[in-house]
Amino acid sequence: MVRVGDSWTYDSVQPDGSRTSRTETVLAVHTDGTVTIQRGRRAQRLSPALNIYDAKGAELPQVLLPLAVGQRWENTEYWFSAPYHGENRLTYKVVALEQVQVPAGTYEAFRITAEGWQVLRSHPAGSQGRVEQTYWYAPAARRIVKFTGFVRWSTPWDRNEAWTGNFELRSASVSP
Repeated sequence: MVRVGDSWTYDSVQPDGSRTSRTETVLAVHTDGTVTIQRGRRAQRLSPALNIYDAKGAELPQVLLPLAVGQRWENTEYWFSAPYHGENRLTYKVVALEQVQVPAGTYEAFRITAEGWQVLRSHPAGSQGRVEQTYWYAPAARRIVKFTGFVRWSTPWDRNEAWTGNFELRSASVSP
């Protein structure tokens, strides 16, 4: 359970090795278990498991608590990032409980993989991309402490384009 004032600072690692950071701070814990965090200048409501909601208001279940090795779930999420919109169809698997080292320290974390397809709906010809993501969720930090992933698209024009994302926890301040 998170508490008001808990915070996490993440570094996003760019392909060239440069880093940008963002801090997320708990502003409120609501009676329904949802949580409001401050992320940059924006307040955002998260599920009780601290998952985000997609463009249609459904929880994006990157983490389903309690976690156990061997656990598996599927989800279709809808997204909007002007001028594009589409959906991701992903299968999540908890594949290991292991030590992971990030700038904030070493954590015992569940390694969760997500694989599937991203479908771009905003282009008349359509496009889809292969999604592969890995998350490490550390119960002691109460958050994902590391992420790496990519989407590789095949466009209608026979070009391959890719998106890569990586972030890791730089620091955390959580109540006992």
